[in-house]
Amino acid sequence: MTDLPGGLEGRYPSPAARLAAPAETGPAEAPGLAAPDPAGSRRTGRTTGRAPTTETAMAEDPRRAKPLKKLEWFFSGLARLGTTYRRSKLDSRRLDDLSPRLDGAENDLRHGLGRLDDLAADAHAREAGLAARLDDAQARLDAAADRLAETEARLAAAETALAAERAAGRDERAITARAYADLARRLDVLRFGGKPSGTAPAEGPAEGLEALLDACYNRIEARLRGSREEIARRLVPYLDDVAAARERSGGGAVLDIGCGRGEWLELLVSKGIEARGIDLNPVQAAEARAEGLPVEEGDAIALMESLPANTLAVVSAHHLVEHLPFRDTARLTREALRVLRPGGLLMLETPNPATLIVGARNFHFDPTHIKPLPAEVLTALLDTLGFHPVEARFLHPSETGDILAREGRLDPVVAELLFGPMDLAVLGIKPALDAGEAPAVPEA
Repeated sequence: MTDLPGGLEGRYPSPAARLAAPAETGPAEAPGLAAPDPAGSRRTGRTTGRAPTTETAMAEDPRRAKPLKKLEWFFSGLARLGTTYRRSKLDSRRLDDLSPRLDGAENDLRHGLGRLDDLAADAHAREAGLAARLDDAQARLDAAADRLAETEARLAAAETALAAERAAGRDERAITARAYADLARRLDVLRFGGKPSGTAPAEGPAEGLEALLDACYNRIEARLRGSREEIARRLVPYLDDVAAARERSGGGAVLDIGCGRGEWLELLVSKGIEARGIDLNPVQAAEARAEGLPVEEGDAIALMESLPANTLAVVSAHHLVEHLPFRDTARLTREALRVLRPGGLLMLETPNPATLIVGARNFHFDPTHIKPLPAEVLTALLDTLGFHPVEARFLHPSETGDILAREGRLDPVVAELLFGPMDLAVLGIKPALDAGEAPAVPEA
């Protein structure tokens, strides 16, 4: 029989020891068990024909029940104990097999933790190094930003100084050009032995063909240019320019040359501004006087040549210069520069030939038009004379172009080219020769 492990022999004696030990208990110690019945056992044996089992023997002989039962318990427990022992021994072997693996895993874990600590220390070191480099880069970036700000400030100062120098240069060029224009005028006076003049105003009403042409022109103006109310509405924005010019020049009157029916004069007078007009067309001059406006009939250039210098705040000419040869336009604008006060304004409005419908069609509705004058030509003329600053404005776009562009029926660029601003305004300011300029002495 298999030996029991140490410590179990005392608790579980061997069967031989138990059989050799004297019985310590009797029937009285096993209550509920009847005394064995030999006769019954024999009967049972005779009946079945088999050897009696433990239960049968215990039933036939109660005196044998307790030792046999205990023996059955013993062997049953011994079998379970053997199974448990084998399992524990197998588990012990498995544990013995696992112990080295666990030890190896523990060593690997310790090694991994050590490497992890090394990596963490290296990461901290790298982080510290990167932080130091980042701080250095930030410091260099801040220094570069400071240098850039300083450079931008110096550049802005240089640009401001350059702009001031350019403005001063433009002012000097304008003053030089103005002096040149005045000198050219004086040369003309010396050449002709007196003030150059235009055609003298006609005495009395025009007759014959001249009267017919004047009436025809007046009718063309009435049909094509628009009503008095429409023309006055278009001229309202110029009121601010007149107010600014009067403030710069310290007051003064407005002279409107080629005043036509007098819409601009009527607007000025309604605002309480001193103004007068002149027109060569007797029909239109008479129509303006019929409205109670201060309009005289005559040649504008001759009138301006008769005026003293530095007396007017504004000289305006709406749709006049396209009726003149360019030489007369230059002569007219030169006289305007003379008669204007420093800070005074010359205002020229003319059809805008950059819009194709004007240059190719509308301009030719008036048979007295000579040649269209683009913005580039008029601004160059005023720059040459010494007006400064000079501004070009493009006014009164056609509603047809806006409608076609909104409806998508025409490209916006093409719409602007065909139906763009119908009129062009060029405005020039007379600068002072110096801060204390005195009025020029009229020529003898």
